[in-house]
Amino acid sequence: MFGAILDGSEDHLSAIFVVRAKTDIEGFILKNAGIGILQRYSPDVNWTAHDLAILNMRYAAISINDIKNNIGRGYLYNIIVDNCFYGLNTNDAYGLEIKNCLVTNCFSAFSGFNHVYFILMYSLSC
Repeated sequence: MFGAILDGSEDHLSAIFVVRAKTDIEGFILKNAGIGILQRYSPDVNWTAHDLAILNMRYAAISINDIKNNIGRGYLYNIIVDNCFYGLNTNDAYGLEIKNCLVTNCFSAFSGFNHVYFILMYSLSC
């Protein structure tokens, strides 16, 4: 299920993946960074992330954050998140759809505001 392990910098603002185009992120273990996957300052694109484990992020496992517009649409499924400040986070995003995810040991499992939609299905947080 998982392929490569990507071990990042523990800098609070560093991101392992930065989404700026339509993409599909699949099958990795992401650990030890500021953010696992970040969409910011990008065109309004749809992207997916699935079959991932995201561990030990100082800020967020996954974050869509655009300070000027409601931009960014993520579809996330089959993701394990552990020991991150925010599990899944939006701020001025268009939307985030989350399905079949496990989020544990986070200050906030799901956090979002000022977005068009935030859909959470069949997920568990502890």
